Amino acid sequence: MSVWPTGDSVTYEFSFRITDFAPNNHSLLFYSEITQDSLVDTPDLIRIPINNTVVRTHYTSAMRLSITREGNIGYTATKDAPLGQGIGFRVQDARGNERDPLFEGGLLVATGPTMVSNSVRGVGAMDQDDHFILPDGERLQITIPGPITSQEGRLVLTDQKASTPIGVRILQQSFVDHGEGNEDFAIFKYTVGNETAHLMTNLHIGLFMDWDIDLEDISRDQAGFSGAHSSGWGTDQTGSLHVGLRLLTDPHLINYRAFDNLSEMSLGFTFAEKWQAMSGGLSQAELAGTDISQLMASGPHRVSSGETIEVAFALIAGTSEEDFLRNADQAKEIWDHVINVSSTSAEAPEEILEWAINAVYPNPTRGEVTIRYGAPLQGTAIIEIFDALGRRVAMLAERQPSARSTTWDARQEDGRVLPPGVYFVRLSGMAQGKTHIHTRPLVIVR
Repeated sequence: MSVWPTGDSVTYEFSFRITDFAPNNHSLLFYSEITQDSLVDTPDLIRIPINNTVVRTHYTSAMRLSITREGNIGYTATKDAPLGQGIGFRVQDARGNERDPLFEGGLLVATGPTMVSNSVRGVGAMDQDDHFILPDGERLQITIPGPITSQEGRLVLTDQKASTPIGVRILQQSFVDHGEGNEDFAIFKYTVGNETAHLMTNLHIGLFMDWDIDLEDISRDQAGFSGAHSSGWGTDQTGSLHVGLRLLTDPHLINYRAFDNLSEMSLGFTFAEKWQAMSGGLSQAELAGTDISQLMASGPHRVSSGETIEVAFALIAGTSEEDFLRNADQAKEIWDHVINVSSTSAEAPEEILEWAINAVYPNPTRGEVTIRYGAPLQGTAIIEIFDALGRRVAMLAERQPSARSTTWDARQEDGRVLPPGVYFVRLSGMAQGKTHIHTRPLVIVR
């Protein structure tokens, strides 16, 4: 390496590259050796762990939330676990105080009372089921800014650590946005794939949350539910903080139960109890004056071998029941009109529908975007771009419907580059005396 005089010192820098498929939780070993003539100093061993990131944290001006590589939410185990990691779900109450009401949260996937893969408490009161694992080459990560929202988490899991694996591969994506009105919730999208050779029936996917909300006595907490909003929540006796879940995908597949922890959880949480809550429809939606938890699931689903399904939930906070439900509705709006439509293929579809924007691609875009649309041959189609406040920022020249497509450079009418954000493409025109309007969201990233 180097030769240097007695009493002097030297600094030597080196670097190494970790391949994409290096194993998780692995340690690289290096050693340094100093020699002088025939004298060899005792080597110093250097151990560097790689691919062992356990927790990442989302944040907005009103919320902080940890995600983990084990399928847990908030903490790797529970809030009071000696070796647990994470900061929980830190939100603001009606007085502006930051509080962390989450004791435990995590993912469950099940096909029956004996086939439950999950990352939440187990049979013993202090046991934790730990069935999910990252495949080698996968990482827990948060991208800032994300392609669609301000922050986006990504995690891939399989249930191979379960004693009897179901055989699923799960892509967890988390979405957090700094936009006004979006600061109090996080959206979790689960793409669950069937890795077995057979048809998977009766599949249910859910989230479990144990809440400790009251600052002085958690046995005074309460639970509520709104079928109209597909939402369940917990609060304390003051009502100054509401926290809970909303199912964002098919509301007809919702299963929900609020638990009285004092009478139902003191001896743990069995597979049969988890399955009953995940598949039993709506049961025990409201509780008063007790320590509470909640489980919300979507199912049943049928998934063929090699196929996937998508399920999404919002984790929400509010300073009142009204505020919580307003945030739940906003989460649904972001899911329906931003996240769930932003996976438009970069390939243009073959079919052209009448009076519709059939494709906006690529979406999200960093520059030029192609807009394909359908309209009757009679009349003129007008395509305009609006920002999230409803202000027109660009008008593409009136197009003859036979053109069927146009391009736009993501600039305003005066040529200025538009800032990143959510915009809306609007197609309008007249046919047979009727006005037709069709709108589709577009996300611009820089």
